[in-house]
Amino acid sequence: PQDWIGKSLIDIDVRKKYNITVVAIKRKGEMFVNPHPDMKMDVEDMLVILGDSESVKRVTATLGQ
Repeated sequence: PQDWIGKSLIDIDVRKKYNITVVAIKRKGEMFVNPHPDMKMDVEDMLVILGDSESVKRVTATLGQ
């Protein structure tokens, strides 16, 4: 979502709010596996996430906004 841009994984608090883990971020052809929690989101980032089915569905619906 637009409100994630420029915020770190800590700021977004994906584990607590969405019950998922970001295991990698793909940015401009480079893959950041196990990204640092201070890494800030960029508009074209692709996230690789891990979580239970319902949590993944919920967050992907949010990401589609």
